[in-house]
Order: sequence, then C-alpha cells, then structure tokens
Amino acid sequence: MPKITDARVLLGKQNRNNDIRKYFEKRWGDGLRYEVIEEEIILKWGVSPSTINQIMKGYESCEKEDHAPIKSKQQPTLFD
Repeated sequence: MPKITDARVLLGKQNRNNDIRKYFEKRWGDGLRYEVIEEEIILKWGVSPSTINQIMKGYESCEKEDHAPIKSKQQPTLFD
C-alpha cells in the first residue's frame, strides 16, 4: 500500500478515526454489542470490519503509551 504524503489526507483520516472511536465508545457505553456497533459504523462511514478493528486497537495502544494524536502537517515517522 502506498504511503500517504498529503498532510490533509492524514488529518482527514485521523479525524474520521477519532469520530469512529467516539461513536464506538458512546454506543458501547449504552450497552450495545460489538456486532451491532460494527454494523452501524460500516453503514455510516463505509469502512471494513478489519479497519474498525485496527482503529480500535490503535486507540488502545495510544492510551497505554499516552501518545497525542498527530496535529501538525509534518509527515509522521516510524517513531512518532
């Protein structure tokens, strides 16, 4: 898969991922099952189940390592 070099695209994907995380957390807090939330996210954002899983796993690792999301227009490196 090619690297994304346009900072606008990176920021857009990050915003989408943040929206998906917030939506997932809200619906999970409401007591819905994972499969139901996954179906809603697929219909709303048009992402695959594996993408949802990657987004949520990435969020968990960021919480553990206390990383801030990318806010600058600079291309992230391997160690960001």
